[in-house]
Amino acid sequence: MTSIKTATFLLITFSILSKILGVLREVIIAYLFGTSANLDAYIISMTIPNNIMHLIISSTFLVPFISIFSKHLANNNELQAWRFASNIINMCVILFCLFIIPITILSAPYIVKLFAPGFKQETYNLAVSLTRIMLPSMIFFSLVTIVQGVLNSYQYFTTPGLKSIVLNLTMITTMILGYRFIGIYSLAIGFLLSSIFQILVQLPALLKRMKRYFFNISFDEDFINFFNFFLPLVIITGINELNILVDKMIASMLSEGSISALNYSSNLMQASENIFGVSLATVLFPKLTTLKHKGNLEEFENILSKGLTILFFSTLPITFLYVFFGEPIIKLVFQRGAFNSSSTLITNKALFYYSFAAFFMSANYVLLRALYALEKVKVVVVVASMSLLINLILNILLSKFIGIGGITLATSISTGVLFLSAFSVITNQIEIRNFNKMIKNFLRIFSTQCISFFIGWLVYLILKINFIFAIFISFIVFVFLSSIFKIEEYFWIKNFLVSKFKV
Repeated sequence: MTSIKTATFLLITFSILSKILGVLREVIIAYLFGTSANLDAYIISMTIPNNIMHLIISSTFLVPFISIFSKHLANNNELQAWRFASNIINMCVILFCLFIIPITILSAPYIVKLFAPGFKQETYNLAVSLTRIMLPSMIFFSLVTIVQGVLNSYQYFTTPGLKSIVLNLTMITTMILGYRFIGIYSLAIGFLLSSIFQILVQLPALLKRMKRYFFNISFDEDFINFFNFFLPLVIITGINELNILVDKMIASMLSEGSISALNYSSNLMQASENIFGVSLATVLFPKLTTLKHKGNLEEFENILSKGLTILFFSTLPITFLYVFFGEPIIKLVFQRGAFNSSSTLITNKALFYYSFAAFFMSANYVLLRALYALEKVKVVVVVASMSLLINLILNILLSKFIGIGGITLATSISTGVLFLSAFSVITNQIEIRNFNKMIKNFLRIFSTQCISFFIGWLVYLILKINFIFAIFISFIVFVFLSSIFKIEEYFWIKNFLVSKFKV
C-alpha cells in the first residue's frame, strides 16, 4: 500500500500543479478572447484531434498495452516486452502519418460542420483553418501515450506525470508571445508545439530503460491479444466522446458563447476528475489486475472500497465549492478583459449543474478500471451506451427549459447513472463486505462537509466578507467536525501527509 500511496501522491501533486497552470492558461484565454465566436471556433477545432486521440489512444490504448507489457516484465521477458512495444509504435506511426492525418486534413470542412452545425460562415471557416493546423499533433500525442504506457509498466510515474504541465506551459508561452501577431492562431500553434515537447521531456527516462528497439511490424499473438482487448475499449471511448460531442452540438444551437461557457465550466470541473480520479485509477489499475490474476478478490474489494471512500471525501468539497461559491470563483479566475459579467453568469449557470457530478466523474475512472481488471469490458460497453442515451435525451429536453444548465445537468445525471450501473455490476462479481460501512462513511462525510460549507456560505452572506475567507472558515469547521466525528479518511490523509513532510 505504501508504494500505491506514494505514487498516487506524486501524481496528485503533478495534477495540482498542472491545474494551477491550467487555470492560469484559462485566465489568459478569458482575458484575450472572452466568450467570443473565435474562441468557439478554436474549441471545436481542438475537439476534433482530441476526440480522435481519445478514441484510438489515451486510456483506450493504455489499458491493454500496460497489461501485455507488464506481463512480459513480470515473466522476466523484457526483450519480448520491447518487441511488442516497438511493433505498436511502428503501426501507430504508419497509421497516423499515411492515413488518419491526411484524411482528416482533407475532410476537415465536413468534420467541422458535423461538430458545430450552428456556426456562422466566418466562424466555420476559422474552425476549419485551426483544425488543419492542430491535426498533425495526433502523431506526437500517440507517441506520448505509448511512452507513458512503457514507463508506467516500469512503475515510473514522474516524467509521464509532467506531460500536462508541459502542455500548459507551452500554450501559455505561445499565447503571450504570439497573440499580438496571429491572434487565436497562437492557441493552435501552442497546442501543436506542446505535443512535440511532451515527447522530448520523456525521452531521457525512456532511453534509460529501453532494452532494444525492433523495426518490425507483426500480427503476432501479443498484437492479437492487444487488439481483442483494444476494440471494445475503442467503442467505450467513442461513446464517451459522443457524450462530449452531443453537449457541444446542443450548445452550438443556443446563444453565442454557450460552447465557451461549457468549456470554461468543464475545465473547472475536471480539476477533481484529473487530480483525484485519474491519479488514483492510474496507480490502482496494475494492482487490481495483479490481484485478479492471483485470485485475491478480498484484497481487490478492500482496495476498491477504500479508494471510493477516499475519492468521495476528496471530491465532495468540489461540489459544495461550486454550489455555494461558484460565481465569485468564476469572477476571480476569469472575469477580466473580454470575459465580462455576462460571461460569468452563463458560465456559473453551467458550472452549478455540473458540480453535482464531481464524485461520479472521478469514481467512474476507478470503477471502469476495476471492471477492466475483472475482464468485463463488454459489460462496460452496455452501461456506457445506456449513459449516452440518457445524456442525449436529457440534453434535448432540459436545454429547452434551462438552456446551458440543462446540458450540464444532463451530464451530471447520466454520469451518476453510469456510476450506479458500474458499481452494481462489480457487486455481482465480488462481494463488497464493507458495503454498509462504506455507505455509513459516505453519509458522515456528506453531513460534515455540507454543514461546514453551509456555515461558510451563511457567514459570507451575512457578514459580506471575501469569499476566500468564507471558504477558509468552511475548511476550519470541516477539519473540526472531521476530528470530532472521527472521519477515517481525514485521519488517513492527515497521517500520510505528515509522514511525507515531517522533518
